[in-house]
Amino acid sequence: IEDGISAERITVIRSAVDTDGFATPPDRESFNAVVGAQEGHRYLFCIAQLIARKGHTYLLEAMARLTGRYPDLRLVLFGQGPLEDDLKAQTKRLGLAEQVQFAGFRDDLDSYLGCAHIVVHPAIAEGLGVAALKAAAAGVPVIAFAAGGLGEAVAHDETGLLVPPGDTDALAGAITALLDDPDRCRQFGENGKRRMRQEFAVSSMVDAHLNLYRSLINE
Repeated sequence: IEDGISAERITVIRSAVDTDGFATPPDRESFNAVVGAQEGHRYLFCIAQLIARKGHTYLLEAMARLTGRYPDLRLVLFGQGPLEDDLKAQTKRLGLAEQVQFAGFRDDLDSYLGCAHIVVHPAIAEGLGVAALKAAAAGVPVIAFAAGGLGEAVAHDETGLLVPPGDTDALAGAITALLDDPDRCRQFGENGKRRMRQEFAVSSMVDAHLNLYRSLINE
C-alpha cells in the first residue's frame, strides 16, 4: 500500500495451524523423557532457530533477572543454529547452567508443547511466528516482542503479552506478571485455543484461498 498498490488488490490469508492436533492432552511421559522434568518446576519454552534475529540473548538476560525470585523456573530452548555455542557461553556466563536446557530440534515437540507453562518468543524480526500460533493452539500463553507479525500471532492481554522489541526488563516483567497470576495464565491459554480455532484453522485458510481463486476466475 505504501508503494502505491491499491488496497483493493491485496488479500491477507494467514498461515494456519492444525488445531485438531492439539485436541488431546499433552504427552507428559515424552516431555519428562526429553526434558528430565522435575516435580514442582515451572517451564518456559522457546522454540526457534538459534540465530540472531530470534532474540535468545534477550531471553537469557531476562532469565538471569528471574532466577533469584523463582528458583523453580526452568527455560528449555528448542532449536538448532549457528549461535548455539555463543548462547551456551552466555548461559554459563550468566550463571544459568542449572536453569537453562538446550534441547535441540525435536520433531515430536507438538505432542508435549502443552506441558509448558509459558512459551516465550523473543524474536526482534518475525514474519508471523508459527511457534506462537502452535503454543496458543496447545493452550499455552505466549510472551513475545511486538515485532513483525507477532502482533497478529499474539493477541495482547488476551492470549499473551507483547513487549517492546529488545527490552529485556519488559520481557522479564511480562514473565513475572504471568508467573504470579496462574488464573490469568490459564485464561490466556483458553483464549488462545479458542482464537486459533476461530481465526487460524486450516479449513479457514483453505476456504480463503478458494474464495480468492474463484473471485479472480469470475473477474
